[in-house]
Amino acid sequence: MSVRFTILGGSSPFTAALFDALWSVGAELPELEIMLHGRDERALALVARHGRARLGVHGWAVRSATDLEEALDGARVVLHQVRYGGLEGRAQDEALSRACGLPPDETLGPGALRSALRQRAGLDFVCDSLMWSCPRALVLNLTNPLSLSTARLADRGLVSCLGLCELPRVTVAEAAARLGVEPGEVHWAYRGLNHRGFVVAMRAGGRDLLAELPAALDTAPLHGIDGDTVRRLGALPTKYFPLLTGRAVNPTEGRAAFLEDLRARILAEIEAVPWQVPPALGERYLAWYPEVVVPLLVALGGRPTVLEVNLRGADGLVREVRAQVGPEGIHPLEMPAVSPAVHAWIDRFEAHERCAQEAVANPSFERVRMALAADPMIRSGEVEACARMVWQGVPEPDPGGLPC
Repeated sequence: MSVRFTILGGSSPFTAALFDALWSVGAELPELEIMLHGRDERALALVARHGRARLGVHGWAVRSATDLEEALDGARVVLHQVRYGGLEGRAQDEALSRACGLPPDETLGPGALRSALRQRAGLDFVCDSLMWSCPRALVLNLTNPLSLSTARLADRGLVSCLGLCELPRVTVAEAAARLGVEPGEVHWAYRGLNHRGFVVAMRAGGRDLLAELPAALDTAPLHGIDGDTVRRLGALPTKYFPLLTGRAVNPTEGRAAFLEDLRARILAEIEAVPWQVPPALGERYLAWYPEVVVPLLVALGGRPTVLEVNLRGADGLVREVRAQVGPEGIHPLEMPAVSPAVHAWIDRFEAHERCAQEAVANPSFERVRMALAADPMIRSGEVEACARMVWQGVPEPDPGGLPC
């Protein structure tokens, strides 16, 4: 029996990277019936055509629909990768971050908060549609800012929802490579929030890799993280840590414009040769598909494994945890112990996350100001001006549909 797998935001040409990852493990998955949903009819048709050309070899059906109810009907797994406000919204968020004197990023900082506020009505609409059309479906969320969007979906009643991010395992793989160790040989532990986490243990073949790592980073830091940082924390933070501590280098400029151009080129390549992986796809980092989305589908299909997932806790916060994933469900592993330095950072991140969640749940200028005041990225003297810029861009509530 086939499994209906619906992809919301399926008109994105970057979905071609998901098709490629699925193609590579097709024999390990049950028969999939893939349904793509999107509002750009031309792009949706081209992406669906490409999916059929790539995945037809496995006997899988790939269809598309612009009607959300039709796309969700009968879905057992839903991938939520909607970009609310489109790339135009991302460009506005980038400009906001720069106006606040910060590197533009869609997952952290003032741009991420405004993005979460903008997508609020759309997320609510999607959540209501999911609960009406396929209430038992497992929802895999990729929409940034990941922890806030996952929390919003869960708070609206979507309990079978988890956020996915490849960064923890990619961080381990990069660190292992510095020490000449294969990633698959590493036993590791992790704790934190999405893009604000720490690898707190790494071992392989009797070696304490975390203890060895600082020496390797003294001469060649990893994403700006040097040996002293690892020694001080007793842990390896993810690549966003320098941004959170005000030491970020080489901020990405004009990312939205780059993605808009790349999107057009990929669509043109798909239209010209639908059965080929579009060459331009290689210009964007898209590791979340092969590193977490597809392995999770394989695990649910019968090959249990440990993966990193973002889950809402009893206190309402969405934390990034390692979990045993398989046909019997998703079961978080025991939280590892952390150093006092890491504990202090996690406390700070969680305090900020609570404020940001409250600002999204009940928007007001004062809540936005409080969320920014708790943000490690923002200096105290800049909070008020930044809050006014964020609040000025908050859209009026629009219950009319999916703004993507």
